[in-house]
Amino acid sequence: MVSIRNKLRFELIVKCVGAGVSLQQCCRVINDAKKTASLVQIENSNMGKVIATVRHICGMAFQMISDTLNSLWAFSIVLDGVTKNDLSYLDVGLRFSIKQTIHSFHLVAIPMRESHTGDFIFGLLSDFLNVLCPKWKTKLIGISSDGSCNKSGKVSSIVSHLHKASDPGCFRVSCGAHQIDSLIQKAFKQLCDDVFVSTVIGVTGHLRRQRNLISKMRSKFPRFVDTRWLSMEIILEWFVKNKILLVAYFEETNLPCPPNASFWIAVHVLHDLSTCQNSVSSVCRGFQRL
Repeated sequence: MVSIRNKLRFELIVKCVGAGVSLQQCCRVINDAKKTASLVQIENSNMGKVIATVRHICGMAFQMISDTLNSLWAFSIVLDGVTKNDLSYLDVGLRFSIKQTIHSFHLVAIPMRESHTGDFIFGLLSDFLNVLCPKWKTKLIGISSDGSCNKSGKVSSIVSHLHKASDPGCFRVSCGAHQIDSLIQKAFKQLCDDVFVSTVIGVTGHLRRQRNLISKMRSKFPRFVDTRWLSMEIILEWFVKNKILLVAYFEETNLPCPPNASFWIAVHVLHDLSTCQNSVSSVCRGFQRL
């Protein structure tokens, strides 16, 4: 049971934290608002009260999720390995259907440090699920993972543990879109040899300095950061879109190493490859949401 002493302060803390304000800033924002507007109905805030409020909200949210899961006949778990500020996390989500509508909720993010094994993280997740939904092993019908290379061994181990702990009939799904992305990255690395990449770097570097051409084309030149395929994909799209103007410009300008015919062939091949990948990935993500 949670007892709220001051409803208005409680709601303000929830709104501030929900908007991304840090806990320390939340105290100052509410106290400044109280002082500026002379709102005597708002009690003063401090870190202890803000932290307690956030804990109450988390507890209420988990209680709602727990009540929902316990009332359902089945649900699925979504695992995603993410990295933020050089720290890896296992992001755990839930998917279930209510009245023919599929709902997706974020459940918890578990840190995955180097010392944490897949068995250790599964133990934490299992203990959490035991409290949230004691019958989760009989209700879990699907486990979806992103198949990311980052910490893939640990994620795969956790998926295996969850699948083994659940009742027969639970299925495992590895994100098809991510598998396609990995294949495209390998293809780009093979097709984008040193000569092609050097030409791209030289051409983009030269074009970004041509202010008159930029004004004429009314198009901002993309910046080539590195050889990551997402960066290359943006450049390829821009090359194909502005090919006619670029070819005419290169013919009028005496560049030391202008793009030759083989360069433009590679551009179109890689562009078509990335376009096909985007279409298939969209379909895969649609199926994954279902």
